[in-house]
Amino acid sequence: MCSDLSIPLFKRKLMSEGENQSIGCVAPTIFAQNTQPGKEFKMAKEASLADISKKELAEQYASLKRRMDKSRKQARDEGETLIRDVITVGSGAGVGYLMGSRAASVGGAAAGEEELAEAQQIAGVDMDLVIGGGLAAVGLMKLGGKMSDTVRAAGIGALTSWASRLAHEKGLEAEE
Repeated sequence: MCSDLSIPLFKRKLMSEGENQSIGCVAPTIFAQNTQPGKEFKMAKEASLADISKKELAEQYASLKRRMDKSRKQARDEGETLIRDVITVGSGAGVGYLMGSRAASVGGAAAGEEELAEAQQIAGVDMDLVIGGGLAAVGLMKLGGKMSDTVRAAGIGALTSWASRLAHEKGLEAEE
């Protein structure tokens, strides 16, 4: 027996009982999807397989295939976005750890400002800024090929680490 929300799809005559029995049900939304606005999709409440044209079956198959392809693409895109987000956070944490270990190598906060700055710089520029800016530029210029978005995500993470460290230092200076 079909529910109120579905319609009998196939009917057949049972030899022993001599009456029509529904042997399959389908939700009407399956046949109502992907219709063009302003056009109604007409379907009898009860139909046999012979009543459904090849064209209607082909349209439904094509519609379901498009929906499946769209779902696959959306899942792939969301997965790639998640991976890039993890890379961004991971690279920010990694560069932050690198900067902290460089600071610890000269005595940490107890070291003088010049000594600490020298340990955390490359040619007078903050190391995390150099790393982040370089990776972000490579990613933006598409020099990384298929990995350009990933390289850019790593650069953004490193730049975030630099901005966070800079803001932390400025906050400490404001307290003094």
